[in-house]
Amino acid sequence: MGQVFLVENDRLQRLEAMKLMAVGSTDAQFLRRFATEARTAAGLDHPGIITVYDYGVTRGVPWYTMRYIPDAVSLDGSVVEPRDVMNVLGELSEAIDYAHSMGVVHRDIKPANIAVSTATDGSIARVTLLDFGISRVLDETRMTSADAVVGSAAYLAPELVQGGQPSAASDQYALACTVYQYLSGAPLFRADSVAALLYAQAHADPRPLTGAAGPLDTVVRRALSKDPTHRYETCTAFSDAFAGAVLASQAPTEFNYAQVARGAITPEGAAGTGAPSAAADGQLEPAKQPAAVGSSAIQDAWRSGSNIIGGIGRSASRNVERDLRDFRSRAVRVPERLWWRFTLLLVATCLSMWGLVAAVLFGADAYGQAVEAGRRWWLDTEVVLQGIAALVGVIVLAFFATRFLRAAREVRSNWKRD
Repeated sequence: MGQVFLVENDRLQRLEAMKLMAVGSTDAQFLRRFATEARTAAGLDHPGIITVYDYGVTRGVPWYTMRYIPDAVSLDGSVVEPRDVMNVLGELSEAIDYAHSMGVVHRDIKPANIAVSTATDGSIARVTLLDFGISRVLDETRMTSADAVVGSAAYLAPELVQGGQPSAASDQYALACTVYQYLSGAPLFRADSVAALLYAQAHADPRPLTGAAGPLDTVVRRALSKDPTHRYETCTAFSDAFAGAVLASQAPTEFNYAQVARGAITPEGAAGTGAPSAAADGQLEPAKQPAAVGSSAIQDAWRSGSNIIGGIGRSASRNVERDLRDFRSRAVRVPERLWWRFTLLLVATCLSMWGLVAAVLFGADAYGQAVEAGRRWWLDTEVVLQGIAALVGVIVLAFFATRFLRAAREVRSNWKRD
């Protein structure tokens, strides 16, 4: 999908990850969609979702910058012990449900888009979900590329295969495919062709999770239901059911709910053996079941340099394209509190202007009546009161207008400029 570089933001003096997408396009519709997806991703504010700082297109090559996660690894291709899967799933489900509550569907959940940071003892310290919709837009521009299509088809919900729209339920299906792969070491379905893989997603039954506890297989199978209405109501509900199955399958002395709640579980495990079998003749073939492993799989992934952001860690590259050397980070989105301040000041400014206009009109009317009656207008009580009201109105209007203009400048400086 592209290359990721470690760059230094000169203005903010911080390290950031810059992803240069492998697919470029000058099509106006593509550029609009890429910008929309990037702004949407930047609008999500959750510790389990990668923070997008900036984006753009240079010479037809889309790029965006995001938070740099030191020592993050991908568990793609690893067999993960159920207790570690429970911890990863717990954090992922909260992040995904948050995005759904904001009306955003990820559409491309898979192990390669999940960054896992570990503590010194090998336990899971942090889980971060990457590429919220951005890579998906680019995938759709390269449907002739078998690798890109297969990469998404392996986690594609049946309703999407049949032409349905992405939804929270389809994200849950992709999450369940990811959990299945973590537990088994192999994708849910394997095939030599895209057509066979898509057919399997829509019609084939998943292979049982051999070696996993019965309740775990039952929980995962429900999230993999062909009918989206038969899946869990939320990803968090799926996570809770999975945690319950893991807890039920473990001895009470091994860990408890308090450990789960604070994420303090330090699982024991040993490296597994065996490897997934290859598919033949385009037929779906069960994989050989590797022995389960624990946190050692995570440690091995880091030792092998399997960094989630394409080699950014200890082997980081600072060779960014020359045209992007003048990169300066700008906030892609306006902070919510700034929007509220801007809106309130706009309303206050308009009300102040209306009050000033009303005071002037009423004062003019009182002045006319005083002159018509032959009174000294400067001694007329109503004229004086309206004059005072107009003076106060000018002061109030100046107060709010000054602050409104200041807020407007802040909004403009924070707003993304392509």
